[in-house]
Amino acid sequence: MFNKKELAEQQNQINELKKEVESLTSLTTNLKSEIKSLQSTSALISRSSLVVGNDSGLTKVAIALKIPTITMWGPSDFFRTRAWLDGNYDFVSGLTCSPCYTLYGVEKVEKCSYNYKCLRVVKPKEVISKIEDMLRSEALTVEN
Repeated sequence: MFNKKELAEQQNQINELKKEVESLTSLTTNLKSEIKSLQSTSALISRSSLVVGNDSGLTKVAIALKIPTITMWGPSDFFRTRAWLDGNYDFVSGLTCSPCYTLYGVEKVEKCSYNYKCLRVVKPKEVISKIEDMLRSEALTVEN
C-alpha cells in the first residue's frame, strides 16, 4: 500500500487541486448539508457545469444527465464500462496491468504488485488543465 510519505504527498496534491478548483469558480459551497439521498445528489449534479470524479455511480449519474465529466480510471475496465458519449474526458493510465478489477471480485486490486500506480498516474495539474479547457469550451458554447 502507500507509505506515510506518499499519503502526505497525495493529501497535499488533493488540497492543491481543491484550492485550484475553488479558484476557478465563483460558487463554492459546503455540500455536506445538501447531500442526503441519491435524489438530492442527482439534483445537485444536474446544476453542475462539470463533474470531476473517479469511475463511480455518481459520475455515471452526471453522464446520464448530460453533464460534462472528467473521469479518472484506476483498476476498473475502461473499455468495458466507460460512457461512449461526447462531452466527457477520461484519464486512463494505459498501464499493461490495467484493468485488474473485474466484476467478479477485488482479489487482484487488494494484492497490487505495482503499488497502485494506476491511482497515482494522473497529476493534479493535468486535471486542472483539463477542467480549465472544458470550462472554457463550455463558456464558448453557452455564449454562441
